[in-house]
Amino acid sequence: MKKILKIFIFLLLTAHAYAIEFSVKTVYKEKTEDNVSVFLFNAEETIDWKKPSAQSLTDSSGRANFSVLEGRYYILAKKDLKDSQLFGFYGLNPINIRTDQTISVTLLKYREGFAKKIKQSRLEGTVYFEGEPVENVAVYVYLDLSSELKGPPYQYGLTDKKGYFSLDIEEGSYYLVFRKRSGSQFGPPVPGDLIGFFPILPLRVEKGGYRINAHIFQIPEKRDLSENRNVFKVKGRILFKDGKAAEGYYVGLYDNRELLGKPIYVSNPTDSNGKFTIFVKQTGEFYLGVRSRLGDTPDSAERVFYYDRISIRNDYKEQFIEIRLD
Repeated sequence: MKKILKIFIFLLLTAHAYAIEFSVKTVYKEKTEDNVSVFLFNAEETIDWKKPSAQSLTDSSGRANFSVLEGRYYILAKKDLKDSQLFGFYGLNPINIRTDQTISVTLLKYREGFAKKIKQSRLEGTVYFEGEPVENVAVYVYLDLSSELKGPPYQYGLTDKKGYFSLDIEEGSYYLVFRKRSGSQFGPPVPGDLIGFFPILPLRVEKGGYRINAHIFQIPEKRDLSENRNVFKVKGRILFKDGKAAEGYYVGLYDNRELLGKPIYVSNPTDSNGKFTIFVKQTGEFYLGVRSRLGDTPDSAERVFYYDRISIRNDYKEQFIEIRLD
């Protein structure tokens, strides 16, 4: 019995030793918001509101405190009001929680009726920023969280001058992301970007479709430095065999050497000097490949090049990779 007790105490102390004191600050209209429920979910392919990994309520300073094991989590927040709800989804989800830190989550207000069923098999709606419709917002539709809401989506559209978009849709479950970029087409959100995530996770379409109102916010110029610790950069350039720069190619990180399926992470198209950057939000072993276009598994008409395996660890130091295409 004493031996079992000692093992239990050891395991308890070990778990406590690796616990990370982590906090989330919720902000609505540039002011901290109390009594907001903040949820952490282990990074998986779905989110189940009934089974969060951890849950806490923000205090008078707008902070929710957690003691969690090191891991990879989605951070969501919501607060029910009389005729609306406040909703927040951390822009760099999922995040590697590996150090004591504070993350700021922006809340957006969604009024009752922001998602209405329609008879047509269509997903349509309007995207707003600070109450005004926004043109040229990219609408990304994902089937699940396996891609972590990045890379090529299942469906894609753009809003018009009135902030309106329309996509044909089939029965299924969908995750919606809205983004208007100030910089490059790929990579994590950067200061100046407009971004938003639809609060129904996932949106389940059975018969017909939905008409929705969606909201986006602008990523501030000054961001919490702790956020930068959660993104690794893989940089380099691509050259042809004769030494000339390879412009317009994509560099992707895959979980298989054959480069099958969608890349887990993907770069911008290489510039006129052949340079690229991949933003990576997790540690692990990846296979680096070069493709002439984006998409799922390459076809016979596409130029695809396998380069090498790359290892991303917590102590990863940024390095410059030169790739020659033969």
